[in-house]
Amino acid sequence: MVQFLKKNKEIGLLGIMQVLIFIVLAFGQWHKTSDIYVYAGVFLLQVISCIVLYYLFHKIFRNIEEEKKQSMLLKQQKYAEEHKKVKAQLDDQLEDIKEQVSHMLKNLQMNADKMSEKAFHEAVNEIISNSEQLYQVDFCDNKTIDAILYNKSLLAKSLHIPFDIQVQIPQQLNIAYVDLICVYANLLDNAIEANCQVDETQRMLKITSALKMNQLIVKVENAKPANLHIDKNSGKTTKTDTSEPHGLGLKILQRTAEKYHGDMLIQDKRHEVSVSVFMENVNVGTIS
Repeated sequence: MVQFLKKNKEIGLLGIMQVLIFIVLAFGQWHKTSDIYVYAGVFLLQVISCIVLYYLFHKIFRNIEEEKKQSMLLKQQKYAEEHKKVKAQLDDQLEDIKEQVSHMLKNLQMNADKMSEKAFHEAVNEIISNSEQLYQVDFCDNKTIDAILYNKSLLAKSLHIPFDIQVQIPQQLNIAYVDLICVYANLLDNAIEANCQVDETQRMLKITSALKMNQLIVKVENAKPANLHIDKNSGKTTKTDTSEPHGLGLKILQRTAEKYHGDMLIQDKRHEVSVSVFMENVNVGTIS
Protein backbone atom coordinates (compact mmCIF):
# COMPACT_ATOMS: atom_id res chain seq x y z
CA MET A 1 0.00 0.00 0.00
CA VAL A 2 2.84 2.37 0.92
CA GLN A 3 4.63 1.62 -2.37
CA PHE A 4 1.41 2.23 -4.29
CA LEU A 5 0.92 5.64 -2.63
CA LYS A 6 4.55 6.56 -3.31
CA LYS A 7 4.01 5.90 -7.02
CA ASN A 8 0.63 7.67 -7.00
CA LYS A 9 1.13 10.70 -4.74
CA GLU A 10 -1.96 12.35 -6.18
CA ILE A 11 -4.20 9.76 -4.49
CA GLY A 12 -2.60 10.41 -1.11
CA LEU A 13 -2.90 14.17 -1.59
CA LEU A 14 -6.54 13.81 -2.58
CA GLY A 15 -7.20 11.80 0.57
CA ILE A 16 -5.54 14.48 2.70
CA MET A 17 -7.70 17.17 1.06
CA GLN A 18 -10.87 15.24 1.90
CA VAL A 19 -9.75 14.80 5.52
CA LEU A 20 -9.02 18.53 5.80
CA ILE A 21 -12.45 19.37 4.38
CA PHE A 22 -14.04 17.09 6.97
CA ILE A 23 -12.00 18.73 9.76
CA VAL A 24 -12.97 22.26 8.66
CA LEU A 25 -16.66 21.32 8.44
CA ALA A 26 -16.51 19.55 11.79
CA PHE A 27 -14.83 22.60 13.32
CA GLY A 28 -17.58 24.89 12.01
CA GLN A 29 -20.29 22.52 13.27
CA TRP A 30 -18.63 22.13 16.66
CA HIS A 31 -18.45 25.87 17.22
CA LYS A 32 -21.93 26.44 15.77
CA THR A 33 -20.54 29.00 13.39
CA SER A 34 -21.17 29.84 9.76
CA ASP A 35 -18.05 31.99 9.56
CA ILE A 36 -17.12 33.00 6.01
CA TYR A 37 -13.60 31.72 6.65
CA VAL A 38 -14.97 28.20 7.12
CA TYR A 39 -16.77 28.34 3.77
CA ALA A 40 -13.74 29.91 2.10
CA GLY A 41 -11.53 27.17 3.50
CA VAL A 42 -13.86 24.43 2.28
CA PHE A 43 -14.11 26.07 -1.14
CA LEU A 44 -10.32 26.38 -1.43
CA LEU A 45 -9.81 22.74 -0.43
CA GLN A 46 -12.44 21.64 -2.96
CA VAL A 47 -10.69 23.60 -5.71
CA ILE A 48 -7.36 22.01 -4.80
CA SER A 49 -9.05 18.59 -4.73
CA CYS A 50 -10.46 19.13 -8.22
CA ILE A 51 -7.02 20.13 -9.53
CA VAL A 52 -5.44 17.06 -7.96
CA LEU A 53 -8.24 14.91 -9.38
CA TYR A 54 -7.64 16.36 -12.85
CA TYR A 55 -3.94 15.52 -12.72
CA LEU A 56 -4.74 12.07 -11.37
CA PHE A 57 -7.06 11.25 -14.28
CA HIS A 58 -4.57 12.77 -16.72
CA LYS A 59 -1.87 10.48 -15.32
CA ILE A 60 -4.15 7.44 -15.52
CA PHE A 61 -5.06 8.10 -19.17
CA ARG A 62 -1.40 8.74 -20.01
CA ASN A 63 -0.46 5.40 -18.44
CA ILE A 64 -3.23 3.67 -20.41
CA GLU A 65 -1.90 5.18 -23.66
CA GLU A 66 1.63 4.07 -22.79
CA GLU A 67 0.41 0.54 -22.09
CA LYS A 68 -1.39 0.50 -25.46
CA LYS A 69 1.79 1.62 -27.21
CA GLN A 70 3.84 -1.04 -25.45
CA SER A 71 1.25 -3.66 -26.36
CA MET A 72 1.35 -2.57 -30.01
CA LEU A 73 5.15 -2.67 -30.06
CA LEU A 74 5.14 -6.15 -28.56
CA LYS A 75 2.71 -7.23 -31.28
CA GLN A 76 5.01 -5.75 -33.91
CA GLN A 77 7.99 -7.63 -32.47
CA LYS A 78 5.96 -10.84 -32.49
CA TYR A 79 4.87 -10.29 -36.10
CA ALA A 80 8.42 -9.46 -37.16
CA GLU A 81 9.88 -12.55 -35.46
CA GLU A 82 7.26 -14.81 -37.05
CA HIS A 83 7.85 -13.19 -40.41
CA LYS A 84 11.64 -13.58 -40.11
CA LYS A 85 11.32 -17.22 -39.10
CA VAL A 86 8.99 -18.04 -41.98
CA LYS A 87 11.22 -16.20 -44.45
CA ALA A 88 14.17 -18.32 -43.35
CA GLN A 89 12.12 -21.51 -43.72
CA LEU A 90 10.89 -20.45 -47.14
CA ASP A 91 14.40 -19.69 -48.34
CA ASP A 92 15.28 -23.31 -47.58
CA GLN A 93 12.09 -24.56 -49.23
CA LEU A 94 12.76 -22.45 -52.31
CA GLU A 95 16.11 -24.15 -52.73
CA ASP A 96 14.37 -27.52 -52.50
CA ILE A 97 11.82 -26.46 -55.09
CA LYS A 98 14.55 -25.23 -57.43
CA GLU A 99 16.12 -28.66 -57.20
CA GLN A 100 12.73 -30.32 -57.79
CA VAL A 101 12.08 -28.15 -60.85
CA SER A 102 15.55 -28.83 -62.20
CA HIS A 103 15.12 -32.55 -61.64
CA MET A 104 11.67 -32.51 -63.23
CA LEU A 105 12.91 -30.63 -66.30
CA LYS A 106 15.66 -33.17 -66.78
CA ASN A 107 13.09 -35.98 -66.57
CA LEU A 108 10.86 -34.17 -69.05
CA GLN A 109 13.75 -33.76 -71.46
CA MET A 110 14.68 -37.42 -71.13
CA ASN A 111 11.09 -38.70 -71.38
CA ALA A 112 9.51 -36.08 -73.64
CA ASP A 113 8.77 -38.61 -76.34
CA LYS A 114 7.12 -40.99 -73.88
CA MET A 115 4.89 -38.39 -72.16
CA SER A 116 1.64 -37.07 -73.54
CA GLU A 117 0.99 -33.34 -73.70
CA LYS A 118 -1.62 -33.72 -70.97
CA ALA A 119 0.81 -35.50 -68.66
CA PHE A 120 3.41 -32.81 -69.32
CA HIS A 121 1.02 -29.97 -68.39
CA GLU A 122 -0.19 -31.82 -65.30
CA ALA A 123 3.38 -32.25 -64.07
CA VAL A 124 4.21 -28.58 -64.63
CA ASN A 125 0.97 -27.42 -62.96
CA GLU A 126 1.72 -29.59 -59.95
CA ILE A 127 5.08 -27.90 -59.43
CA ILE A 128 3.53 -24.46 -59.90
CA SER A 129 0.72 -25.13 -57.42
CA ASN A 130 3.16 -26.51 -54.85
CA SER A 131 5.51 -23.54 -55.10
CA GLU A 132 2.94 -20.76 -55.60
CA GLN A 133 2.29 -20.24 -51.90
CA LEU A 134 5.99 -19.67 -51.23
CA TYR A 135 5.81 -16.34 -53.01
CA GLN A 136 2.99 -15.04 -50.79
CA VAL A 137 5.25 -13.75 -48.02
CA ASP A 138 6.38 -10.37 -49.33
CA PHE A 139 3.08 -8.50 -49.67
CA CYS A 140 4.68 -5.03 -49.73
CA ASP A 141 8.00 -3.24 -49.20
CA ASN A 142 7.11 -1.96 -45.73
CA LYS A 143 8.30 -4.65 -43.31
CA THR A 144 6.01 -3.55 -40.47
CA ILE A 145 2.88 -3.79 -42.63
CA ASP A 146 4.18 -6.90 -44.38
CA ALA A 147 4.56 -8.75 -41.08
CA ILE A 148 0.99 -7.82 -40.06
CA LEU A 149 -0.41 -8.90 -43.43
CA TYR A 150 1.38 -12.22 -43.22
CA ASN A 151 0.12 -12.87 -39.68
CA LYS A 152 -3.47 -11.97 -40.56
CA SER A 153 -3.37 -13.93 -43.82
CA LEU A 154 -2.51 -17.07 -41.85
CA LEU A 155 -5.37 -16.37 -39.44
CA ALA A 156 -7.82 -15.73 -42.30
CA LYS A 157 -6.73 -18.93 -44.04
CA SER A 158 -7.27 -20.97 -40.87
CA LEU A 159 -10.82 -19.52 -40.64
CA HIS A 160 -11.59 -20.17 -44.34
CA ILE A 161 -11.79 -16.47 -45.19
CA PRO A 162 -10.71 -15.57 -48.75
CA PHE A 163 -8.17 -12.76 -48.34
CA ASP A 164 -7.38 -10.42 -51.25
CA ILE A 165 -4.32 -8.25 -50.57
CA GLN A 166 -3.51 -5.25 -52.77
CA VAL A 167 -0.99 -3.21 -50.81
CA GLN A 168 1.77 -1.00 -52.22
CA ILE A 169 3.46 0.82 -49.35
CA PRO A 170 7.14 1.90 -49.22
CA GLN A 171 9.39 1.07 -46.28
CA GLN A 172 9.87 4.69 -45.21
CA LEU A 173 6.87 6.68 -43.97
CA ASN A 174 6.41 9.61 -41.60
CA ILE A 175 4.15 7.45 -39.44
CA ALA A 176 5.10 5.93 -36.09
CA TYR A 177 5.39 2.14 -35.97
CA VAL A 178 2.75 1.98 -33.25
CA ASP A 179 0.26 3.92 -35.40
CA LEU A 180 0.86 1.71 -38.44
CA ILE A 181 0.21 -1.37 -36.32
CA CYS A 182 -2.87 0.25 -34.78
CA VAL A 183 -4.47 0.97 -38.16
CA TYR A 184 -3.68 -2.22 -40.07
CA ALA A 185 -4.02 -4.68 -37.17
CA ASN A 186 -7.27 -3.15 -35.87
CA LEU A 187 -8.91 -2.96 -39.29
CA LEU A 188 -8.05 -6.56 -40.12
CA ASP A 189 -8.96 -7.87 -36.65
CA ASN A 190 -12.37 -6.20 -36.92
CA ALA A 191 -12.90 -7.60 -40.43
CA ILE A 192 -11.94 -11.14 -39.42
CA GLU A 193 -14.18 -10.95 -36.35
CA ALA A 194 -17.15 -9.84 -38.50
CA ASN A 195 -16.46 -12.59 -41.06
CA CYS A 196 -16.60 -15.23 -38.35
CA GLN A 197 -20.24 -14.29 -37.75
CA VAL A 198 -21.38 -15.29 -41.24
CA ASP A 199 -21.50 -18.59 -43.12
CA GLU A 200 -18.20 -19.77 -44.61
CA THR A 201 -19.60 -19.54 -48.14
CA GLN A 202 -20.27 -15.80 -47.67
CA ARG A 203 -16.95 -14.82 -46.14
CA MET A 204 -14.68 -12.32 -47.89
CA LEU A 205 -11.91 -9.95 -46.91
CA LYS A 206 -10.06 -7.45 -49.08
CA ILE A 207 -7.49 -4.83 -48.15
CA THR A 208 -6.40 -2.09 -50.54
CA SER A 209 -3.71 0.34 -49.47
CA ALA A 210 -1.45 2.81 -51.24
CA LEU A 211 0.37 6.10 -50.84
CA LYS A 212 -1.20 8.75 -53.09
CA MET A 213 -0.50 12.48 -53.19
CA ASN A 214 1.09 12.59 -49.73
CA GLN A 215 -1.85 10.62 -48.29
CA LEU A 216 -1.89 7.07 -46.96
CA ILE A 217 -5.13 5.28 -47.83
CA VAL A 218 -6.11 2.02 -46.16
CA LYS A 219 -9.41 0.44 -47.19
CA VAL A 220 -10.72 -2.85 -45.80
CA GLU A 221 -13.85 -4.52 -47.17
CA ASN A 222 -15.38 -7.54 -45.50
CA ALA A 223 -18.53 -9.61 -45.09
CA LYS A 224 -20.72 -9.17 -42.02
CA PRO A 225 -24.18 -10.12 -40.73
CA ALA A 226 -26.93 -7.91 -42.17
CA ASN A 227 -28.15 -7.06 -38.65
CA LEU A 228 -24.71 -5.84 -37.53
CA HIS A 229 -24.53 -2.05 -37.79
CA ILE A 230 -21.48 0.11 -37.21
CA ASP A 231 -21.72 3.52 -35.59
CA LYS A 232 -18.66 5.65 -36.31
CA ASN A 233 -19.54 8.22 -33.63
CA SER A 234 -19.78 5.74 -30.76
CA GLY A 235 -17.05 3.51 -32.14
CA LYS A 236 -19.25 0.45 -31.59
CA THR A 237 -21.33 -2.05 -33.51
CA THR A 238 -24.87 -3.04 -32.64
CA LYS A 239 -26.99 -6.04 -33.60
CA THR A 240 -30.59 -5.06 -34.35
CA ASP A 241 -32.00 -8.17 -32.71
CA THR A 242 -30.20 -7.60 -29.40
CA SER A 243 -29.37 -3.85 -29.34
CA GLU A 244 -26.20 -4.91 -27.56
CA PRO A 245 -23.17 -2.73 -28.42
CA HIS A 246 -19.83 -4.29 -29.27
CA GLY A 247 -16.68 -2.14 -29.23
CA LEU A 248 -14.47 -2.72 -32.26
CA GLY A 249 -11.71 -0.22 -31.62
CA LEU A 250 -13.09 2.26 -34.15
CA LYS A 251 -12.51 5.16 -31.79
CA ILE A 252 -8.82 4.30 -31.69
CA LEU A 253 -8.73 4.24 -35.49
CA GLN A 254 -10.50 7.61 -35.66
CA ARG A 255 -8.06 9.19 -33.18
CA THR A 256 -5.08 7.79 -35.07
CA ALA A 257 -6.39 9.15 -38.38
CA GLU A 258 -7.00 12.58 -36.82
CA LYS A 259 -3.47 12.55 -35.39
CA TYR A 260 -2.26 12.69 -39.01
CA HIS A 261 -4.94 15.24 -40.05
CA GLY A 262 -6.98 12.49 -41.69
CA ASP A 263 -10.34 10.84 -41.21
CA MET A 264 -12.18 7.53 -41.26
CA LEU A 265 -15.04 6.64 -43.61
CA ILE A 266 -17.49 3.77 -43.01
CA GLN A 267 -19.88 2.41 -45.65
CA ASP A 268 -22.40 -0.14 -44.36
CA LYS A 269 -23.82 -2.23 -47.24
CA ARG A 270 -25.95 -4.66 -45.18
CA HIS A 271 -24.05 -7.87 -45.90
CA GLU A 272 -20.74 -6.07 -46.41
CA VAL A 273 -18.92 -3.12 -44.88
CA SER A 274 -15.95 -1.07 -45.99
CA VAL A 275 -13.84 0.98 -43.60
CA SER A 276 -11.34 3.47 -45.03
CA VAL A 277 -8.68 5.32 -43.06
CA PHE A 278 -6.98 8.39 -44.54
CA MET A 279 -3.76 9.82 -43.09
CA GLU A 280 -2.38 13.09 -44.46
CA ASN A 281 1.18 14.44 -44.70
CA VAL A 282 2.90 11.05 -44.59
CA ASN A 283 5.39 11.85 -47.34
CA VAL A 284 8.35 9.50 -47.55
CA GLY A 285 10.85 10.12 -44.76
CA THR A 286 12.10 8.61 -41.55
CA ILE A 287 9.67 6.67 -39.36
CA SER A 288 9.31 8.34 -35.99
